[in-house]
Amino acid sequence: MIRDCFFAFLLNVLYTSLHTLKTIMISRKILKPAYFIVFLEAIITALGFQLIAQNKQIFLLLAFSLGRVTGVWLGHLIENTMGIGVVEVTVFAKKEKAKKIADNLRDMGYSVTTHKGYGYAGAERFSINITIIRRELPLLKELLKRYGYEEATMVVREVEAVSGKISVTNKTREKKALKPSFKIFHQSSA
Repeated sequence: MIRDCFFAFLLNVLYTSLHTLKTIMISRKILKPAYFIVFLEAIITALGFQLIAQNKQIFLLLAFSLGRVTGVWLGHLIENTMGIGVVEVTVFAKKEKAKKIADNLRDMGYSVTTHKGYGYAGAERFSINITIIRRELPLLKELLKRYGYEEATMVVREVEAVSGKISVTNKTREKKALKPSFKIFHQSSA
């Protein structure tokens, strides 16, 4: 009985994690891996139904349900780790910081566009648009934080499709960016 409960738990953890990933992939139009995941889900579903039909015990049902909850958590964790997709990040800054942020991100190879606008009481502000691979969002946040802009007003949007250049950092560029000697914001004025 314990073995069956553990098996039901693992089956549902696997099924739900795969289902979460499949949903994400389909929503982002990454279809080939999603088809394979559907195949695996069908096998897992058949095994789960067979197990529950043979052993009509409440503990098995509880193990199956706990597996579902754990699978959702694990699927979310995997999705965040994989960082599937592209995001557009808009950072709002004053002119001095905006220029430094944009120039340094360009030096790192990112696609960056700046726009001039006006904030409260007509104060000149700039928006910096950066299109990045989603898994690099923590690196961008770390860069902003390390160099004095941890309270940056940021908008992050999922991007459905991109045509043209999307840069991905390499390890050398990432190490350079996170060095204390990197030139962003050393003498920053708000």
